[in-house]
Amino acid sequence: MTGDDIQALANAIAEKLEAVNNRPTLRQLAAGVEGWICPRCGCERWWVSDTRFDGGVIRKRECRNCHKLIKTIEQPIEDA
Repeated sequence: MTGDDIQALANAIAEKLEAVNNRPTLRQLAAGVEGWICPRCGCERWWVSDTRFDGGVIRKRECRNCHKLIKTIEQPIEDA
């Protein structure tokens, strides 16, 4: 790997971490803070179409407008 390859990889990792850190928490969502936005149509309203429990809560959500499916994984927040 060249120095440019390493820098490009570091930039990609930094962008992914920023996206993860900017997601709203479940507490914020419950308080009415802006939640998920459908990447297809921009709608912010979702139905839960399936829920499974596997080390966390895994939900399949369906956009109420265009019916695009996304998967969310909810994990408990550890108290410090």
